[in-house]
Amino acid sequence: MGKTYFKGGQRAEVITQTLTPVSLGAASCVEQTFTVAGLLTTDVVSVYWPGSATAVGLVGARVSAANTLALTFVNPTAGALTPTAGSYRIQVWATV
Repeated sequence: MGKTYFKGGQRAEVITQTLTPVSLGAASCVEQTFTVAGLLTTDVVSVYWPGSATAVGLVGARVSAANTLALTFVNPTAGALTPTAGSYRIQVWATV
């Protein structure tokens, strides 16, 4: 896990994880899952990704199961595209 902060019964944590998404078909919106140790289904997450010069967008993030990050990518183009692989920063909030 990354840096953890506690304040007023809240836990805030920043995790940096290397993720490698797979290709998205044309005109699609697809959820992909990744293993991220320490995530709980009660956590709220916000994800900052390495960006991309392609038209792929990151439009959703949630914890779908313990230790599982689900990211939703959208490809509005007429051809297949792959979201950028690399170091994703995941901010985690939870009540302790």
